[in-house]
Amino acid sequence: MTKAKSQLLLLLLLIFYNTSLPAQVTTSTSAQWNRHFADSLIMILKTAKKNSIKVDLLHNLCFRLWWIQEYDKTIQYKNASLVLAKKLNLIKVKTRTYSYLSNIYEQMGKYSQVLQFSFWPHKILKL
Repeated sequence: MTKAKSQLLLLLLLIFYNTSLPAQVTTSTSAQWNRHFADSLIMILKTAKKNSIKVDLLHNLCFRLWWIQEYDKTIQYKNASLVLAKKLNLIKVKTRTYSYLSNIYEQMGKYSQVLQFSFWPHKILKL
């Protein structure tokens, strides 16, 4: 077998292997990675100062928790982010947090909270 044929065969095997992976394995791996990332962020948050960096850490943590569908914890940390954003007077962060809370409640099927939280960004920005 020539070198070119060997390389082509190897390439075809790699393509076939990657496309034949079940979606469940990929999703599971992604969930595990996001769980590990969230656990690491929780450890970092324990020692983080109360500033805009902590707000960003909370936002990133919420995204990871949302990704693995831990909505109650996502809401808990989003509310902590909102409290800190209010204390630091971070207007864009407040509006972003209300929007994300609205999206989380929508995924949970709690539509009365969706309406409540989707209203606040407009009020803050006075649109």
